Amino acid sequence: MSNGACPICGGPVTKETRVSHLNVRDQAHVHLYEAFCESCQIMLKRNIAGEHDTGWFASSVDLQDIIGELSHEEISKVANLLARYPTLFAKWQEFIAQKRETDIVCRFKQNDSTYTGLTIKRGSRLIGRFEVWRSL
Repeated sequence: MSNGACPICGGPVTKETRVSHLNVRDQAHVHLYEAFCESCQIMLKRNIAGEHDTGWFASSVDLQDIIGELSHEEISKVANLLARYPTLFAKWQEFIAQKRETDIVCRFKQNDSTYTGLTIKRGSRLIGRFEVWRSL
């Protein structure tokens, strides 16, 4: 598979890794990949199911699902909550490390979820997705 290009800056995608594989009976095998854009300093994802390839994407959240922005204090509260859970906290640190100074952390809610999650808004683009067992 070619590494392809970042959907935000068009730069090269590096450090491609297959993170999961799903086989559901008669359906096509599903492979989930992650990679890194050095220029944007963000993680990208890609799903391949049989002949269907999503290409690299920065977030699986839609702009219409955004329900609000988090203040610096709210971001600190989330970090403090997650610090009690080492595995989740490590994932939080990976997520929040993508945030630049001018980016905004936003709360989102999708129809099929009872909880809210977080994403990073950079201009008109969304980056990453962070969810846990409760609303954030």
